Amino acid sequence: MPPQQRQQQDQGDGGSLRPGPPPLACELFQGINTSTTRAGVPDQQMFWCDGFMPVAPRNLRVLPGIGAALFTAANPPNVVCFDFYNIGSTPYAVVFLSDGSVVQVTAPGGVVTTILAAGSIANPVITQVGVAQYGSQYLIIVANQPNGYWVWDGVHLFTAGTLAPTITLTNPGSAYVSSPSVQFSGGSGSGAAASASIANGSVTNIAITNPGSGYQAGDVVTVTLVGGTQAGSGAALTAVLSSAPGGSGANITITWGLVFSAPNVKGYYIQSINIISGGSGYSSLATATWHTPSGFNDFWNTTGGVPPSISLTVTGGVITGVTINPLGSPSNNIWDTGDNKFPTITVSDPVHFTVTSVTGTPTGTNYSPSTTITASGGGSGSGEVQAVITPVIVGGVITGTTIQSGGVYDTNVAPTLTVNDVAITATATASLMPFGLRGTCVETYAGHVWIANGPTITFSAPGSVSNFATSAGGGTFTSSDSFLRVGYTRLLQTNGFLFLIGDSSMNYISGVQTNTPQGGNPTTTFTNNNSDPEDGTPYPASVTTLGTDIFMANQNGVYVSTGGTFQKKSEPLDGVYNSAADTFAGLQLSSAKDLIFGKVVYMVLVPIIDPVSKTTRNKLFMFNEKYWWSSEQDVTLTFIQAQEFNSVFQSYGTDGTHIYPLFTTPSVGFTKTMQTKLWDAPAGYDFTKTSTNLFAIAQFQGAAQLTYNVYVDNEKGATGRAGPYVHAGVTGDNETFSIMPPTAVAQMGVLTGMTVQTTADDLQIVSIALQDQIVGYRA
Repeated sequence: MPPQQRQQQDQGDGGSLRPGPPPLACELFQGINTSTTRAGVPDQQMFWCDGFMPVAPRNLRVLPGIGAALFTAANPPNVVCFDFYNIGSTPYAVVFLSDGSVVQVTAPGGVVTTILAAGSIANPVITQVGVAQYGSQYLIIVANQPNGYWVWDGVHLFTAGTLAPTITLTNPGSAYVSSPSVQFSGGSGSGAAASASIANGSVTNIAITNPGSGYQAGDVVTVTLVGGTQAGSGAALTAVLSSAPGGSGANITITWGLVFSAPNVKGYYIQSINIISGGSGYSSLATATWHTPSGFNDFWNTTGGVPPSISLTVTGGVITGVTINPLGSPSNNIWDTGDNKFPTITVSDPVHFTVTSVTGTPTGTNYSPSTTITASGGGSGSGEVQAVITPVIVGGVITGTTIQSGGVYDTNVAPTLTVNDVAITATATASLMPFGLRGTCVETYAGHVWIANGPTITFSAPGSVSNFATSAGGGTFTSSDSFLRVGYTRLLQTNGFLFLIGDSSMNYISGVQTNTPQGGNPTTTFTNNNSDPEDGTPYPASVTTLGTDIFMANQNGVYVSTGGTFQKKSEPLDGVYNSAADTFAGLQLSSAKDLIFGKVVYMVLVPIIDPVSKTTRNKLFMFNEKYWWSSEQDVTLTFIQAQEFNSVFQSYGTDGTHIYPLFTTPSVGFTKTMQTKLWDAPAGYDFTKTSTNLFAIAQFQGAAQLTYNVYVDNEKGATGRAGPYVHAGVTGDNETFSIMPPTAVAQMGVLTGMTVQTTADDLQIVSIALQDQIVGYRA
């Protein structure tokens, strides 16, 4: 709290007022500010905050340390970088090692599986490799080398010279009672194997169990499914008919229009047909006829005076349509001599028969789930509709039937039921993984795989991880934009767009569509626009999302894009961000996200000269979208990355040998430091002050190293530092506040401030204040 806001308080009991000016207090903890001098930091901020997290005003909390190692390398090789993905519901880490190998690690669990053997990645550095997840099916890996494209399904690796991961069924076949064997032939390769799955008598899927090797570009691989089918025989079924009444309730009317009028005769035509009621229970045998009223003296003006024919449409027992053929004026009209009597339509539906049961079960052997029953004949053959019947099959035997529709028959002659079980061999096609692909980063977007290599983007056909042919909807383009200096560094899908982040610019792709013209090949189109022509990064691992924002880091700081244009967000770090000699030499900037004390936090790993220890350190600069602070962990980190699973963020880091979860376990393994501004208050820098007392409120939440040291600083830096002044807590006292008793200190200066340090495993500082007295005017 600024000193001018703290008023001297009367004790209320007649005691003395607090001596001297109000104390200098640090308790709002609104992040660090190194862009100015320590004397220029606003009262609500800190000059340095390392290993503490400003959770809220009056809550500066010690950060936890690493957890148990997820993975340990042999050392050598060392961990170069890593990322996270999931296959199905199982989360994994993919780890790139310095010997050119790549491994999969269950996360959590730590079970290690080799994806690529040693030497597979020719140049295992962060800028030359990339990964992306395709749905929850595959991990895609790219490297900037010949045939640097791999697809991993958690068990099998697909690359140039192997089959592609998908076998396409062109005919599922029928009469399958067991899974057929899958055989591959043709081409230069060998070792390919797959297994087929069946359901309801058909093949439903073919899964590759070995993608093979040694295939060459242009090879044609043939898939043959052998065995598994067996057509049933011996079934004998008989249909049983029962009578059903005809329908009733239909009411159809005709509207007649006058077509001509003469002195002794008028002509009328059928203007419209009106279904007043469709009735119910009507069968396909229902007929409509003309009814001539008594005394009808007129005649049809048609050939031979014959009325036109009438046909009915019956749907679900209801008359839904009436057709008179031919219909129209003046060919179908009546001549009226003045009696004004017109023909009407009547509907009749005779008693008919329908299949109500089937006898003869159980019957037959070896019938497959694709067996069908066909009804034929029955009735007199006039107007009948055949019954629809399906079999119930258990262990190859027809144990019953289901009557889907009993049909319509005009006599009590039952139809013949024929059982059909035809064995049809399923067919499928296989394709090869592409040759010649390479890249430094990869992303999936709009059903396509997108690969960047320098200024060139290559994309797959929709829905495919292996087909990049232009004839299938794949393609490639190369940017010639002047603002793309070298090439694309990172591809990132977010907010419905694919962002192409370059070394010094950013574009975005949208509106991806694949259209197939009649008789032509599929063509994929999209819009590629520039959103920022000046800001980008050569550090791919520094790019991530936080909510709907894109974060990236480069040598100038951390930038955030909220609407397509990057804005610098790390001004408070400017005093230390570029402080290390040979900025970032040997360390690629990397970033991660984590959920710490209920807050989502962005972090970027940067080498700096620590402003307190004056040593070069790899620091995690951390950001909660309001304030910045820093931290280390129990080990020196060389790379960080985040896992997101079930909407939970967890950051991980490596020291080159191990991969640890970060900020998970209370730790005494690293020093936490907070440094206030240097106040020229009270009275300003034209007065000399002496610090006399120290006050603090803390809450000890942990169980180890429950002390913190306070140093009282002046304008002379570390050489003029007084202390330490120690405040100790008690184990198990985490529900009470620990009040530092008034502690006498001795420091003199024009400027004064405090440095707080601790190795406590968990501690919250509520407030810390320094009491200064004015010694004298300096002039």
